[in-house]
Amino acid sequence: GNITPFSAELGLTLAQTDWALASFQAFLDAQSTAQLERGDKDLAQEQYQVEFDEAYQHYLRIKELLLAMITDSEQDRELAEGYGIAGRAPQNYSDMCTYIDTLIDKHDLLVTAGDTRIAPQTAVDLLAAKKVDLVKAFNTIGVEKQESAKAYDDLHALYTEDTQQLRVIYQIATL
Repeated sequence: GNITPFSAELGLTLAQTDWALASFQAFLDAQSTAQLERGDKDLAQEQYQVEFDEAYQHYLRIKELLLAMITDSEQDRELAEGYGIAGRAPQNYSDMCTYIDTLIDKHDLLVTAGDTRIAPQTAVDLLAAKKVDLVKAFNTIGVEKQESAKAYDDLHALYTEDTQQLRVIYQIATL
């Protein structure tokens, strides 16, 4: 580095000289890590959105099938409510998980009771699998957000420390 020939003349300590020689690469490394972690976080969010959309579409197809099977009698309206399909479609992660669980629980109860107003078991099993994938994707977002935040915190801390070190060396050089 450019500092080596001047370090003795400036009276820099070995630690200050070593810092000056390594600081640029350390900052580049921290910056690269932060950018990679942000990219991982963005990919996790994209994957979550894919999983949510797939679960949503499959849920809606089952809901439409069940509603087609259910007539307008009071008993059937109660069945629709039991399935959790009488109201609006799920709008967020929490709703989606709750709606899927409610539908599957009601399906299982009706299968046990021998009721025929049920979706095909393969469709319900696929919905359960889509929920597992959705939960995994949601949890991955949490991990990736934490890793990204830590990488940016580390980058900011390094910037703050390096700025202070550089001020000290600058002040020494201007004596």
